[in-house]
Amino acid sequence: MSNANPAIGEPLEKTRRRFLFRKSFWTDRIALSFSGIGLVLMALTLMWHINPVEGSVVPRFLTDPDNLLGSILFYILFGTCIPTYILTMILAMFLIGDSQPGWIPEWLNLFAVATLGVQAVLYFLLGKFISFAAGKLREIWRKILFLAVVSLLFSISGSFSCAAAGAEATNALRPNIVFLLADDLGWGDLGCYGARDIRTPHLDRLARAGVRFTQFYANGPECTPTRAAFMTGRYQQRVGGLECAIGTGNVGRYDDAIRLAARHDLGLPATELTIARLLKNAGYATALIGKWHLGYEDKFAPSQHGFDHAFYCLGGGMDYFHHVEDPPAYMPVLRLEGKPVQRRGYFTELIAEDAVRWLREHQARDPQQPFFLYVPFTAPHSPYQAPNEEQPAPLPDGSPRWKQGQSPPNVYAAMVESMDTAVGRILIALDEHHLVTNTLVIFASDNGGTASARPCGLRGIKGMTFEGGIRVPCIVRWPGILPVGVDVQYPTLTFDLTASMAALAGVTPPKGRPYDGLDILRFIRSGSTPPGRAVFWRARRGESTWKAVREGALKYVSHIQGTQKQDYLFDIEHDLGEQHDLLLEPAATADRLKILLAAWEKEVQPTR
Repeated sequence: MSNANPAIGEPLEKTRRRFLFRKSFWTDRIALSFSGIGLVLMALTLMWHINPVEGSVVPRFLTDPDNLLGSILFYILFGTCIPTYILTMILAMFLIGDSQPGWIPEWLNLFAVATLGVQAVLYFLLGKFISFAAGKLREIWRKILFLAVVSLLFSISGSFSCAAAGAEATNALRPNIVFLLADDLGWGDLGCYGARDIRTPHLDRLARAGVRFTQFYANGPECTPTRAAFMTGRYQQRVGGLECAIGTGNVGRYDDAIRLAARHDLGLPATELTIARLLKNAGYATALIGKWHLGYEDKFAPSQHGFDHAFYCLGGGMDYFHHVEDPPAYMPVLRLEGKPVQRRGYFTELIAEDAVRWLREHQARDPQQPFFLYVPFTAPHSPYQAPNEEQPAPLPDGSPRWKQGQSPPNVYAAMVESMDTAVGRILIALDEHHLVTNTLVIFASDNGGTASARPCGLRGIKGMTFEGGIRVPCIVRWPGILPVGVDVQYPTLTFDLTASMAALAGVTPPKGRPYDGLDILRFIRSGSTPPGRAVFWRARRGESTWKAVREGALKYVSHIQGTQKQDYLFDIEHDLGEQHDLLLEPAATADRLKILLAAWEKEVQPTR
């Protein structure tokens, strides 16, 4: 009776041992072949990653580090076995589709790495299955185990390779960002916006190759406010003291600004986590080259806000050749890395030279590192000086060239054209370093034009919240991602650019300080329209306060001068020139917009 059990069947434990240990010559060779193929493909992956072969039979999109989908498929195709490759490919295509975003989801990157670990398990199970099917199971277990261990080790090493590759791909796929900002450029001062006597071929070409905004607004009608909104991604009123341009020599121009200046606190505090700081923390190289105008004190310097490199002027207006502020002080305001510096040359041209040099040095130092290059020009802000007007001494006290809105037309045109040439030099540098396809380029102005700007049919000038003081040109180019030759015709603001940059780089604002702006590029890429919203302005200088709110087509404007107040209501869609005040009509009311404005003012009260 005791001998009957083996005749009926062997115990499960014995069957399991036979399954694992029976010998097979072909199993040995098949398993070894699978592992060998995997090792060869991994070697090719690493080799291609280190030194991509030009003209290779492998499709370029699989080896192009600027292509997100190609990068994912390349490392999975050559780093994993076919089942996991197919699964990941389907998932990637489902998530990404045909459009290449400027970011890679972290979990998808980790999933691609995890597929390499799965490879070891699949090899082991495949070897066992073939051995069992052959019915020859003995002594080969050592070799199968050995192959499994080898496969596991090389999968682990492959995971590290894929992780490094994923990080590098993420760097390559997060776009470089170049933000070019004009100073006091009017809505109609570029050829692509209707200027007939100002030649701007480089910016016109940029507009043809990208997106042109027709309802783009600066966050403020003056320099400092818009720059504060851009740097923080929030309404500048939240910061305190920056609702008016900081005056020459660090002067506050309204009550809050005067109070902060008296205690040496007029500027953008380092406690504000700027877009430059966020990008730097995310691995970007950062540079500011141009006009700062967010504080004279050292504690407000660009280096305190995340810029690795900074060549800049401190304040608003500066002699373009001698780099001093308005007389009678003639204070030198040119800085390099926070220290006074002297340079010979026209400042617009010096900006271009430093930007081109920085790009060259960055590419030589670490071409894989994404960068943020912020280039705020001083042109065409006063003093009004053309590139060919250098004199032995700065402009004298009392010269009308220091005064805003009093530029000779030909000088103003020459200043804008010089800025366009500088933009062209930067764009050419991007092309020379093969950076065009993965670089987001944005051009805008910090506020509307002065009286020196070309007539464009808009009411008002810089300093006012009529359209002429806040509506500005804006052009965005990102080849292969954004549409070409398209006009964006819904309202957008400067801080929308901040939110867009942050989203593309995969960074988020500090907890408790969400952006007021929208990721506007997301809507442009998808071809959709952003949700309706009300947008607000408030500018203060002395006894004057300008306010405005726009919701849909309606725009309410309020101007307080001392004890006098004037209100206006316009239908911007049908009255762009703001010539027909709807409040003059009996049935018209601005009550809703006034309520929205009052609630907004309460919400954005400063904390300092």
